[in-house]
Amino acid sequence: MCPIPTTCPYHIVFETGPPPDADALRTHEEIPRPFVIAPPSVSAQHYPRGAEVVFDLTLVGRARSAAGGAR
Repeated sequence: MCPIPTTCPYHIVFETGPPPDADALRTHEEIPRPFVIAPPSVSAQHYPRGAEVVFDLTLVGRARSAAGGAR
């Protein structure tokens, strides 16, 4: 658990809540997470144990700032 959830990168990315100033979202406990995981372009049905699987991760909104500009 992050001691300061409003600035903790983990909390911002994976435990996203509505921003305090977002009136339209106040009634929601959960909102969509600020990331998109894109699977590999060649997707196998099964990967052997230990196989490397490469995927793209796109961060949006506050998650980009929380990640410190990671690319």
